[in-house]
Amino acid sequence: MALQSPTTAEADPFREGLRSGELRFRSCESCGSPAPYAARVCLSCHSSHLGWRAASGRGTLRCVVEVMVSYVPERPAPYQLASIELEEGPHIIARYEAPLGRDDGTVQVEAQFAGGQLYFARR
Repeated sequence: MALQSPTTAEADPFREGLRSGELRFRSCESCGSPAPYAARVCLSCHSSHLGWRAASGRGTLRCVVEVMVSYVPERPAPYQLASIELEEGPHIIARYEAPLGRDDGTVQVEAQFAGGQLYFARR
């Protein structure tokens, strides 16, 4: 069984999707289960036939943290990062742009794209 080689920044379907305004996630071509970004085999059926699928971009906010210190000039602090459970099942951590507040785990969010960058906002 030959394993697929890992992607590079130049040939990464996830980043290619972001550049074209599409959120993509890794999935098994044999059973359809979502797979972690860097997976080489499906965690459900152990197939090595992994591919990429377009996501709806909609999901549920699971948690948000506010980053108060920045280590890169492109991302001045403060900014927010969120864990989002996509409708299709996978979780993603991405920038979040909405007022902070308490919620009960039912806040619905949607992917937004600006300049090839991904962030989520409330629907």
